[in-house]
Amino acid sequence: MEKVLSEREESVLSAIVQDYVTAAEPAGSRLISKSSGLMLSPATIRNVVADLEEKGMVSQPHPSAGRIPTDVGYRYYVDHLIRLFELSNQEKGLLEEKLDHIVGSFEEVAAMASKVLSSMSRELGVILTPRLGQGIFRRLNILEISGKRIMLVLTIESGLINSIMVEAESVHPPEELQAAANFINERLGGRKIAEIELKLKEMIYSEDEKTLGIVRLFLNNARDLFTFPEARSLFADGASQLLIQPEFSDKQRIEAIIELIENKKMLIHLLDSRECRDGIWVTIGGENEAGEFKSYSLVTSSYRVNEDKGTLGVLGPTRMAYPKLISVVDYTAKILTRKFSGKEGL
Repeated sequence: MEKVLSEREESVLSAIVQDYVTAAEPAGSRLISKSSGLMLSPATIRNVVADLEEKGMVSQPHPSAGRIPTDVGYRYYVDHLIRLFELSNQEKGLLEEKLDHIVGSFEEVAAMASKVLSSMSRELGVILTPRLGQGIFRRLNILEISGKRIMLVLTIESGLINSIMVEAESVHPPEELQAAANFINERLGGRKIAEIELKLKEMIYSEDEKTLGIVRLFLNNARDLFTFPEARSLFADGASQLLIQPEFSDKQRIEAIIELIENKKMLIHLLDSRECRDGIWVTIGGENEAGEFKSYSLVTSSYRVNEDKGTLGVLGPTRMAYPKLISVVDYTAKILTRKFSGKEGL
């Protein structure tokens, strides 16, 4: 958004936003006069506020009330007026303790990330896992279950695992199963799943009689093995944080946000559409394409799991502490990127 306000108007708009975010009440001219730092009379403040209202930056909920920011006002504030918010060492330490040092699958880390985002933001914490089709093949384990029954276990670099049960034409001793697994891992390890699916037969062509049967079994079942139960997983936490906010004081609003949270397909689509951009992305109210989200703001960042990209962030009312939430989301994304890719950022 272009910079269209005077310095005085910016100071008053900033005061209105900060007062409303803190108190959840429309700001009157006397309060604005004190918090803006301009040392202007309430009458002068009223004139500036009138100009802001004419420019669509603030509105009046009802005739006797003060002013609250509009979506346009919040957008101007985010684009031009917020100052860099530095998380405290204690806040950074909490994020690192919860995420950097957790030992477990990627899904366990993602679930914890949504909880931490919610607890630090007092909003809904959301995280969408990367597209698994872009994952990198780590290893295949081939395990004998009983007789001809064999389990194929695929692990990709993010730590996600998929397994299927198959039946071989004959019984294979453990050393043959291991030899076949070694053969496949040597040729496929470190390659993208999407690339493997296109050239699989060329990559693992074998004439070794000891491994041929198992390799053929893998080829015949590769499509099922590369199809994970859920292509993308969504983790959302903190509904209780939203419901205690003033915006959800009536039953209708409560029912609406609960419906949104339970509709995971809608949240997945919303987050998936933001994957193309690196770094922080803030959408406010009506800027969200889906009509169901036009009363909310979404602060997100992409993160990487090797070559794959996922999205995480916080969802809440447009009345949110944007400077802090931007820093929380950004730092969380950097921790996950470092943890799963060995990189400091995107």
